[in-house]
Amino acid sequence: MGTWEKGSRTEVFLPEASLGYVAYNDNRFKLSPFAGIGSMDISPPTKDTEETLELKDVSLGPTTTYVLGINFDIKFGPKNTSKYRPKTNYVFMRIRYAYCIPRFEKKYNEMSGNMHYITIGFGGVARGLKREY
Repeated sequence: MGTWEKGSRTEVFLPEASLGYVAYNDNRFKLSPFAGIGSMDISPPTKDTEETLELKDVSLGPTTTYVLGINFDIKFGPKNTSKYRPKTNYVFMRIRYAYCIPRFEKKYNEMSGNMHYITIGFGGVARGLKREY
């Protein structure tokens, strides 16, 4: 069995499915809390396991992980100037905070803890307007 020393590099793989609710939305900002479930796997980087084969035995996971958090979107583009022509196309920067609750202690005794993370991403929204006559 290998030894994973303190301070070693790690890779975290966390696919998730979550549902959110738009709590606030205007021309410049959108705020939406979310909750979901996923699967977390923590392991040494592939490069390290190729160099030290014993590290293949020290990965954790996959295990069920619960995720809670909030998305904060900052919208870019022209402001919505008319209630008759709503803003339907824009790009945004998303700041996402999430709190993960993995269930590693079910597989590994005395292995517990939670994870916080913040991500910054960019995206866009585009949709056509439907006229009603």
